[in-house]
Amino acid sequence: MAEMHGRHSPAQAYLYQKIQSVSRKRANGMMHRARLSNEQMVALGQAIRRLKPARIVVNLNLHEQVAGRRMIDSLLDSGRIYNLFEIAQAAIGYNPSALRLRIMLEFKLYGATPDLQDVLAGMANIEHPNYALVDYFPQPLGYSLVGYYGWYRFMLKDEVKERSTFSPVDTKYTTSDQTFVWNDMNGILATKIGGRYWFEYVNSNTIPLSAQGNVSYIETQILGGVFLQDDVDALYYPETDRLNKPFFRKLTHLAEKFSIQLEPY
Repeated sequence: MAEMHGRHSPAQAYLYQKIQSVSRKRANGMMHRARLSNEQMVALGQAIRRLKPARIVVNLNLHEQVAGRRMIDSLLDSGRIYNLFEIAQAAIGYNPSALRLRIMLEFKLYGATPDLQDVLAGMANIEHPNYALVDYFPQPLGYSLVGYYGWYRFMLKDEVKERSTFSPVDTKYTTSDQTFVWNDMNGILATKIGGRYWFEYVNSNTIPLSAQGNVSYIETQILGGVFLQDDVDALYYPETDRLNKPFFRKLTHLAEKFSIQLEPY
């Protein structure tokens, strides 16, 4: 599937263009409903500037077993990060109900319109998005609360933003009109999470956290795949991995093979 490297397949392009065609109108609608004061508009502009250098980050557990192999071995062989559909399909005894739920979530994510039924039903596993988040923190453990996805943080190159879509919360909780493209992030920043606007969290370097300990983040849906050689700048890993010499050799090999900068934390 090397022909998909660095660009959208026809199905992915269709999904992206659907969001692109409505993103600006959605963002304008969010701004109108928010009715921000002059002071809040200044704060929103500050948050937009703070988000500009932010990177998309994919959290993985490199020790996780994928179809009987450790994730790091799969990455070394494939050179790309598998999406949820590929991992589920490869798993022995995978749960079809989980994939049906994910299809329903993606149907909602991309607008829940009738034309999506045939598009999503005909997509190959490899065409479904990779899920990630926008990390606006200046240090690697800012978003440590999403560590349950894995403690290995793949920081992606800036250009990945231009082929991705974004939502103010996890896909499970987003509505069908809350997905935007990167140039319309003001629509997300003007969304209220836990009683505050997203731009307030960004400006204060804080995370929306409910009383139940649930974390909100700006979710990213990456279309076109995540290829280690071309899409990843750096990999943040637990410094204690250096004590596990066999594993650390593989980690070093991964970084050298795909020109990724290793950053301990």
